[in-house]
Amino acid sequence: MAQLATAIIAGYEVHTRLLAAVQPGHWQRGFQSAGTFGTCGAATAAARLLGLTTDQIRHALGISGCLMPISNSDNEFLGYSAKPIHGGQFVYVIKGWATFEYEGVGVRTLRAGDCMNQRPMIAHREIEYSDDYEVLEIVAPADFKTRIVDAPVDAAAD
Repeated sequence: MAQLATAIIAGYEVHTRLLAAVQPGHWQRGFQSAGTFGTCGAATAAARLLGLTTDQIRHALGISGCLMPISNSDNEFLGYSAKPIHGGQFVYVIKGWATFEYEGVGVRTLRAGDCMNQRPMIAHREIEYSDDYEVLEIVAPADFKTRIVDAPVDAAAD
């Protein structure tokens, strides 16, 4: 029973931290957290119960990120018969910190416990990070390619 409770708590923790990074706009744009980040929470709970390795957990969360649907209202109003999938990169900092610069956003430092949703194709760069930096990234689609780009426009003007 303790294993099940621990798995459920871990699932809720991942779900809630991802959701906290995008609220309140997530709900205001028609998204429901159980239908979006619930996939990551369920994958976390299942991984905990199954005793998956770190690499297996990474794959499970990557798959769950690919299963995140778009807004329920889009499904109804646009006539989809299945839920299309979000693209993007969800980042959760496990240990340490890292500083990034994002086009149109500026410089942001992510610390242990922080999470964020990085939209697809945003120009960004890593400025610095701590020696103990450890991060979990969930990317959808899973076959993205990293491209070398110029510094964000804001930085180029400095």
